[in-house]
Amino acid sequence: MKRPIFDLVILALVVSVFLGCGDSATNHQISEATVDLSLGQTVDLGFDNLELGFYRILDDSRCPMNAYCLWPGMGEITVYLLKRPMHDPAYVRVAIVGTAVALGEKDDVPAYVDQYRIRLIGLAPYPTGFDPIDSSEYVARIKVTKIDGSIPPPKIQTTFMEPTEIMLDPIDIDSVSLSGSDLLLKLSHGGCCKKHYYWLYMSPPGFTKSNPPQADIYLRHFANNDSCECLTSIYQSFDLKPIIDLYDSTIGDMDSVRLNLYDYYEDSPLVPPHAIILHKD
Repeated sequence: MKRPIFDLVILALVVSVFLGCGDSATNHQISEATVDLSLGQTVDLGFDNLELGFYRILDDSRCPMNAYCLWPGMGEITVYLLKRPMHDPAYVRVAIVGTAVALGEKDDVPAYVDQYRIRLIGLAPYPTGFDPIDSSEYVARIKVTKIDGSIPPPKIQTTFMEPTEIMLDPIDIDSVSLSGSDLLLKLSHGGCCKKHYYWLYMSPPGFTKSNPPQADIYLRHFANNDSCECLTSIYQSFDLKPIIDLYDSTIGDMDSVRLNLYDYYEDSPLVPPHAIILHKD
């Protein structure tokens, strides 16, 4: 029996193109297209001579509907972006976090090719059980946006999840630095054969009544079942501005906030958190 797919489009191609006006602000979106592609399908995006293709299903570990999972899982695919008349497409991985409800901006992991951001904003059908879905049934909703300016770091997210639910796979925070509202972390972890994913969460989404106010933040690392016996060291940035905005809308009468960034733990913290002083200006 066929599983349900998107209500609006059933194995059909939809392309929406939006042309931006002459705004010179950083990260102003000047062209974009949203398309639905089945596996193996390609499409002309309608701007900048771009062609997009749905190349491969890499993994679908999304938690099935009506099931309880500590980790919602991910759907991960490979797409390619080709700018004609070039003959060498760029292959990238994009992913979406599993959820049985409507997906938002924070639930996907984009990829970047030059000044183009590629997002997987939907992947149908959604799993209803633990049996694998046949690859011919998948339809990916993909959004490609041309970015005028520098590529932004991912934003910190807020949640009510417990820390042990957030911290998925082991990871070491080797160093912490702050530039404005951008947090730069040097990270290390085992495994180097698959793509690893990283998120930063504030939990709970509130501040202590102290001077300065404090909040706890946690790093989520998804190792993607990488079993290779090797060590990876990377730098990863996160935008902390959502914390400033939350503070301004709730308290807003002090110039700085202390953030407590915890290292990975299973039951309780083993070492004191990294202290980060975030200034509003």
